[in-house]
Amino acid sequence: MITALLPYLGIGASLMAAGSVVPFPEEIILLSLGYGVSTHVLHMIPALLVAALGILLGDSILFGIAKKGGVFADLMYTRLTKSRVGVLVEHRDRYPGYMVVITRFIIGVRSFGPFIAVTQGMHWWRFFLWDVVAVSMYVPLWFFIGFHFHHSFLRFIHDLRILHGVVFALFLAFVGAWALWFTYGSVKK
Repeated sequence: MITALLPYLGIGASLMAAGSVVPFPEEIILLSLGYGVSTHVLHMIPALLVAALGILLGDSILFGIAKKGGVFADLMYTRLTKSRVGVLVEHRDRYPGYMVVITRFIIGVRSFGPFIAVTQGMHWWRFFLWDVVAVSMYVPLWFFIGFHFHHSFLRFIHDLRILHGVVFALFLAFVGAWALWFTYGSVKK
């Protein structure tokens, strides 16, 4: 019985570590989970839930580190303000929750989401709710891609860079369309 739970504990721990401690792409783990479900090694619902909980726990750890401060937090704040992500920081006052969602979909930037939330003064529960929204879109997306492409998984891993660009471009198009609607569609004449 306990040995049947070990893969799921490993999934949660690896995604928690990838999200907070170890700089490892979560997409690889999520693609592997989709592949594992497609080959009937894992069960879908427990794998999805454990993956989401692991990511949420990792993000909450980063939020706690950002809230507490310290050397690591100072380093992250310095990287945040000096990087191209600084554009997101400029808009954090207007759309703090959206920043949590947007940063989830950008590789290399997702670890800044909790720090942006803390600089906004966002409470943990509010950050957690926005993070749940982001993770509920992010985990099934990568999970489904791994599941759908299980026959060509190794080739797909090689082509991941191209596909990630396409997914990111679609996400940017969606955000751009939303921004245009929000900016011009809600203007009252």
